[in-house]
Parts: sequence; C-alpha cells; structure tokens
Amino acid sequence: MEHKELNELLVQRQKMLDADILDGLFDKLKGEETEAGSRCEIIWKDLGTDYPDSGYLFDLPIGNASDEGDIFIHIPKPQNPDGMDTPPAVFLHLYDLLTNEMVESITVLK
Repeated sequence: MEHKELNELLVQRQKMLDADILDGLFDKLKGEETEAGSRCEIIWKDLGTDYPDSGYLFDLPIGNASDEGDIFIHIPKPQNPDGMDTPPAVFLHLYDLLTNEMVESITVLK
C-alpha cells in the first residue's frame, strides 16, 4: 500500500466518524463479528451471487480498540466479469461499501 492510499483510507475513516449514521446502515452486514483478519464476501446488486468479491478486513493502529469505524477492506482481486484486464487491488473503508447503493450485502466470514 502506498502513502497516497493510506492517506485516502484515513480520509474515508474520518468521513465515517463525521457522518450521521442512518438507521439500518449496518443491515447489509451479515455473518460474523467485524474484526481485523476476518475474510469477507461482497455481493453486488448488478452481479448477483455469481461474481462476489472476496477480501479481508483490517484495521490501522490508530486507537485503543477497533470498532466498525476502524475497519477497512482489502479486495486483492476484484471481479471484472465484463472487462478484459485484471483490475487493481482495492483498499476501502467498510462505511464506503455500506453506503454504496450497488452493494447488496457484505458477509463477514471467519
């Protein structure tokens, strides 16, 4: 991860901390407890269950204890069923996926 990517993650985290959390925001989150090191599967509305993105949760050593506000997701090999090239790895904050209208669900696995 480059310095620029790390700064962007910190900006995304601050955006989540500053946001008014809407009721039901975490309804897309399924499965196990959100903790660093867990695997996850992201289902996109337009791709369905045929092309889930697989990744893992991680946090940054920012505070004392991690909660949803400190959880980030790394997707090493994003799906690209209609593309010709392999897309680059993605690093983003959990909040960005929860607020993305195209995300149907995020399942946390152990």
